[in-house]
Amino acid sequence: MNQTLRLARMIDLLEKQGELKANDLALQLGVSMEIVRKDIHLLCMHGLAQKVYGGAIARNAGTETQLELRNSHQDQKSLIARAAISLIQDLQSILLDSGTTRLEQQASFSSIQPVGSCFEQLAFLVCETLVVMLKEHLKLSDEDLLRRHANLE
Repeated sequence: MNQTLRLARMIDLLEKQGELKANDLALQLGVSMEIVRKDIHLLCMHGLAQKVYGGAIARNAGTETQLELRNSHQDQKSLIARAAISLIQDLQSILLDSGTTRLEQQASFSSIQPVGSCFEQLAFLVCETLVVMLKEHLKLSDEDLLRRHANLE
């Protein structure tokens, strides 16, 4: 079966079932998994499908791209970010996930240090805990820390 016929069949399945299962497609179309993956990739590039584990799903309002998510609901994200920021006290540390509201929060901090992976977040928490323990052991106040370390805000 040529690519045009395969793609037409895949689009038809997406419209009827809302999903494509790569294993089933390879059997139904009599082609290799590599060809199915390439065809799914082509559908995704044209905005007709979204890749998921084992295949693809129909591209609809429930499967917004990262750019669409980032640009949606800006007013609500700003309100959420401002409310979250108002809860943070001096010398407190927070971890931000990778959600799009985080971008709004980042814009409000002059000294934000984004942390990428779970490992980095854990390392950050361990370091913060050590700082607090040392501060207590040395009987230092927050003001003492600010005086000693100009990079703290």
